[in-house]
Amino acid sequence: MRSETVKRPRDSRKARLTKVTLWLLVVILCLSVSAPVLGATQQRQLYNGFFVETNALAGAAVDMGSRSVLYDLDRQSQLPLTLASRLMLLLLVSENFEPEQSVTISSEVARVEAEQPTPDQVVLLTGERVSVEFLTLRFLYYDSKGAIAALAELFDKSVDQLTQLMELRARNLELQQTTFEKKNNPEASEYHFLPYSAFTSANDMTRIALAILNNPKGSAYLSRGDAYLQIDAGGRRIVALRSPLTDMRLRSEDKITAAYRAADDQYDLAFAFGRTADGIDVAFLLVSPLETADRADIITLFDAIEGQYERSRLVNRGDVVQNIVETAENGETFGLVYLDNVSYTHPKNDPFLKQSFSYQGNPPYRLPLQPGIATGQVAFELQNGYRVTVNVGPDRAILSESSTFSRFLAALQNNANLTYILFGSIVLLFLIMLFGIVRNIFRAVYFYRLGGSGSKKDKKSVK
Repeated sequence: MRSETVKRPRDSRKARLTKVTLWLLVVILCLSVSAPVLGATQQRQLYNGFFVETNALAGAAVDMGSRSVLYDLDRQSQLPLTLASRLMLLLLVSENFEPEQSVTISSEVARVEAEQPTPDQVVLLTGERVSVEFLTLRFLYYDSKGAIAALAELFDKSVDQLTQLMELRARNLELQQTTFEKKNNPEASEYHFLPYSAFTSANDMTRIALAILNNPKGSAYLSRGDAYLQIDAGGRRIVALRSPLTDMRLRSEDKITAAYRAADDQYDLAFAFGRTADGIDVAFLLVSPLETADRADIITLFDAIEGQYERSRLVNRGDVVQNIVETAENGETFGLVYLDNVSYTHPKNDPFLKQSFSYQGNPPYRLPLQPGIATGQVAFELQNGYRVTVNVGPDRAILSESSTFSRFLAALQNNANLTYILFGSIVLLFLIMLFGIVRNIFRAVYFYRLGGSGSKKDKKSVK
């Protein structure tokens, strides 16, 4: 009995020690796994601490110049928003069809058109022909189901093919939360002629919108104001299309120049593009619950971005790059100057710029070297890791020493006084030569006249 009473405490101590050891291993493993993540999240972002009071539940804003994120409201969160297929349709139409291309209205499109009248009071009938531009603007301005159906039919009247195209484009854009598929029971869907996207995110929608803005035709569609188009539907006539962009332009004092607004049965989507007073080109997007959506929120976000950020000059063309000297192949040293005017976006009262910069040259520097020719790059780094690169080149010309003339020009370049003396001597020599030429001309004229008068006197004496 005594031996048993002695062994039990030892066993319990070993068990406790084993548990403590296992817990320590678990803690160490968790810390090692989470360390990189923690390190990544500690990096400052431009939008840190930037909050805008709106009714939106997700949103994003991007600087078009640097593609830096200026506003982040749960932009990565997955949402049951079904509007991605409509934005993607606009992108595909912009990339594949000309605005003036003619489209024949099918019986299916005419049926869909009859079910939803639009404010332009146009009813498209089977067999009528209209332009892609007219259909696209009706789709953007009035969310016309008939126009959407007609545009979808441009892709061989096949939802399967359109789904494949959208899915392929989504992968090219690296959309993380968005997929496109054909519904099992498409006839039960309100937009059965479009591929279905059950989920997306504000970040993915912003990527699609940026691709549209980068396409000239897509940007033109989103930037179009009130339009007056001639169509042949129901006889030739002029149709007025009222753009929702008009109100945004007025309220933003023409700073917002492109916009799109749509809604499904749960959410309202507002997307716009504008330029702030400091010249920052911003694309921004908000997703709001349908019952609390406020049209003023998109203007509120733009005004907040304009008040939060500014654009400052980083370097000027011709500025000297400090503390960097390069050597040409002949051993002659030269300094560097910036070849471009470069600006960057940052929060007001915060330069958001790291103090140091890096330089990458491109030796060997073969002669002749001329100002304005890039010989390397200087990279400035912002606190979010974004790098701004600027081309640099020699601050003066270094000519080849292969000829006496080249050495002569190099001497003139390096000695300003010699240049002035030589130039002055050339000018003086020219003036002396000019004086001699003019004097000789006058002498020739004088002797010519003198010779003429002498010959006349000789003739008189002969008579």
